[in-house]
Amino acid sequence: MYPPDTLEENGYFQWLEHDFEWYFDPVYCNFAHLEDYQRLALPNTGEYMHWEDYHNTCSTLRSEQEFVYFLETKWFKNFRSAESSERKRIERVVFYHAVKIAKECTHIFTTLLHTGYSEYLWSIRFDKTWYEDFACIYFEIWKLIAKQKMSFKGALDQVKEKGMCSLCRFELEAELDNDQQWWLGPGPMTRHYNIYVAEIDENLTDAEAYKLVMEAVKKFVS
Repeated sequence: MYPPDTLEENGYFQWLEHDFEWYFDPVYCNFAHLEDYQRLALPNTGEYMHWEDYHNTCSTLRSEQEFVYFLETKWFKNFRSAESSERKRIERVVFYHAVKIAKECTHIFTTLLHTGYSEYLWSIRFDKTWYEDFACIYFEIWKLIAKQKMSFKGALDQVKEKGMCSLCRFELEAELDNDQQWWLGPGPMTRHYNIYVAEIDENLTDAEAYKLVMEAVKKFVS
């Protein structure tokens, strides 16, 4: 008497729509040869009613490809490999070219490009700051131990006395206090140094050694 279209038109399912969820038919699930055994019912959130907007806003293969193209240009790669002292100057150039490149990406909203651009640069800044900070500390420790034949704790103490402002200063202080709690075993700085840094050849130049310390830091700093 009442076809589904008529029921829908008169709002018969109006109070149920917000409860619709993914549904898997318990009987059809037993038949492997039925490829469409799942009966999917999506809640009506309103976003599917404007399919073009939804399609452009959410990820599609084309938009993903354009986003990869956007971030893999040489300007972003230059920023990624730049030294800290050069990064601020290069960032202005990167922004200029990013605006130009964004015009070529017609299958992805510019708002998403802007968000991705900002997150990418912040990620690079964070990684560079974090890695370089730890690398400087461990490099100083390595120089004191490898070149001046200090003990590990002696090197830590001198680095601390230099007043180096570091993100890992709490680990450094905890390591120095660890002598009072010897039963706990070596702390993370001792373990990281012994595993990743201690074997670096003392005959290397500072530049060569620093590069190896940086590679080591990237292995134990998340």
